[in-house]
Amino acid sequence: MTKISPGSKKGQQLTMPMARPEENPDILDGYTLQAIDLRTDWQQLLQTIHDNKIIQQTMEKSYQDFQEGFKLKDFKHCNGIKGAWSFQDINEGIYPYTLTTTDWVLEYEEKEWEAQASDDDYAAKSAINNAIEKCKILKGNIEILKELESAKSKLVMKYPPRPSKPESWRPQNASHWSSEWMKILAEIHYHKLANVWKLIASNTHSIVAGLSENNNAYLIDIILLTTNTQEIYKALTQE
Repeated sequence: MTKISPGSKKGQQLTMPMARPEENPDILDGYTLQAIDLRTDWQQLLQTIHDNKIIQQTMEKSYQDFQEGFKLKDFKHCNGIKGAWSFQDINEGIYPYTLTTTDWVLEYEEKEWEAQASDDDYAAKSAINNAIEKCKILKGNIEILKELESAKSKLVMKYPPRPSKPESWRPQNASHWSSEWMKILAEIHYHKLANVWKLIASNTHSIVAGLSENNNAYLIDIILLTTNTQEIYKALTQE
């Protein structure tokens, strides 16, 4: 059993040894890397998940392994779900981080900012937003818009999501458990792209890759959500 060190706080991400990966990143050598854009396919992917019980069961098992196997019992949805997550929780709008849409994540982070910002910060942000909307209507204001967006970005970064909120984490281990069910999803949804799908993992990251006969490797990374293959490969190989 893994014990929490005296200096650790409830809700803090723990560093644990991971199970031996199915494949290491070296398997990608010699392949032409192409990343699958999950954002573009998300609605179709959700339908595939809903239509296939095996994917749902794999999602549940993977998430339970992540919670119980690494003793992160306080890793829970911000609305209060406790214990192992079930796919049926989706009916109540309860999703683990890696099942949320990009819009949901942005909305959550926006709420986190508002909860921490002062009245002056809130007023300043509202003023900047109003100015941005007005400048968009008028022509010849590109440079002004850039300055306003930059000012807004600096103000937003002043209050990032609090580390005490589990759903604001981007835990490294999440990429490992999410890849487990993404592999099953890929075998069903993207079967036309490749016949062989592998879970590829390092000590810091994990993805799913479809290895095709035409020497292409189709990469799926649900944590980074990027189509930049170099960024994905760098996350896999960094120490």
